[in-house]
Amino acid sequence: MEFFEQFIQILQALNSQSEESGEVARTILVCLMEVTQADSGFIVVKEADSFEERCHVHFNRDSLSSEHRRFCRTLVRETIRNQKSMSSLDLHQDPRFAAVESIKVVAHGPVLTLPLVHQSEVLAVVYLEKTRRSDAFDPGGITRAQKLAQILGYHVYQSLKLAEFERFQGVSTHEFLQKYRFD
Repeated sequence: MEFFEQFIQILQALNSQSEESGEVARTILVCLMEVTQADSGFIVVKEADSFEERCHVHFNRDSLSSEHRRFCRTLVRETIRNQKSMSSLDLHQDPRFAAVESIKVVAHGPVLTLPLVHQSEVLAVVYLEKTRRSDAFDPGGITRAQKLAQILGYHVYQSLKLAEFERFQGVSTHEFLQKYRFD
């Protein structure tokens, strides 16, 4: 029942706000952080042919080393390429990252990435961290977050299409609907 209640809360939050993709991205990030009990994270959203960071929570890029930022980008790129979430309890002990040079200066805490996919296209990736190694991501929380990410990919798609429409029309969706009264 808890998962269902969290899902309803996410949908209510998404439906009650403007469809600006930055607001949608922040709502998704915060909800996935709550589901997984992550300490920090960020979300990148597809913009044309690249991905841009939309928002972060307790993840101050300026206070991180360039190696840490580089490693985060590596995980995000790998998630985009594979279209699958990635998690690691201890990056330093994880054989998948043994050859990555920037791993040496990254914190020891668990990490999790979640792709938001719509029609076989990655539209966003959520990167989450826990600060202490002893605070592993709960497997049930990971499963719930993966299920939510699958569903929420559509909302990212919808907000990106509305943003594209607004750029094309030169007016907000709200202004357009008021002008033409689609009742």
